[in-house]
Amino acid sequence: MPSSTVICHSGFVAVIRTENGTENHIFGKIENVTGVSYTGDYVIEQVESALAIMRTEHNGIIQAVTCDSDGAHRKARTDLKTLHPEIISLPCSAHQINLIFQEVLKFLPKFPAICKCALSIISWFGVSNQSLRRLFKLHEVLYSKSISLPRPTHTRWYSYHFSFLNVQKSSMALQSYAVKFRDNEDYLPGDTKAAIGSSKFWDSLKDVLALLRPLVDAPAKAESVDCTLADIGV
Repeated sequence: MPSSTVICHSGFVAVIRTENGTENHIFGKIENVTGVSYTGDYVIEQVESALAIMRTEHNGIIQAVTCDSDGAHRKARTDLKTLHPEIISLPCSAHQINLIFQEVLKFLPKFPAICKCALSIISWFGVSNQSLRRLFKLHEVLYSKSISLPRPTHTRWYSYHFSFLNVQKSSMALQSYAVKFRDNEDYLPGDTKAAIGSSKFWDSLKDVLALLRPLVDAPAKAESVDCTLADIGV
């Protein structure tokens, strides 16, 4: 087999806002960082480069820098406070919002259990290509189209909403699958079979989707280029 190489990229986006706050100028860059030792010091170098560009080429006044929330960026934020005390150094606001939701949601009745059931369905059809092909054929018969079952991204609750909504849209096909292929050796794992055959699961999934729906807009707003610190506060 030919070998494959994973290409990693890193970049920054800078926003220069006019003094009256009515106009944004956005610029950025993306670099191939494959093989680079991506440390806090490396992040600092890249941030300093971006600050220099904004100051010299765009006459910008730097008020805040936002970095991701992983280890290298946490160290970079700490160092930036020492190097540039005049600049506010912030973690990713969208990620912080999602973490808040995570802490709240895990205490809600039914939510963790229903998430586990829905993820068991998504996971099974994600690892069993034969099962997925069979399910897609049922999709074509019942809906005249295929419905993807992507695995959601951890703590990105809008991705959970999208994934679980597709599970709900596939409910008839999933239940048909459970009946049609029940005699096959590679049928379904026990927890997945139980979820698909449970009316309580499908009713509860509706409640989970209703709960997640309002959480879709806030992170999306926080990740948009038009988001301001005032928007985060609201």
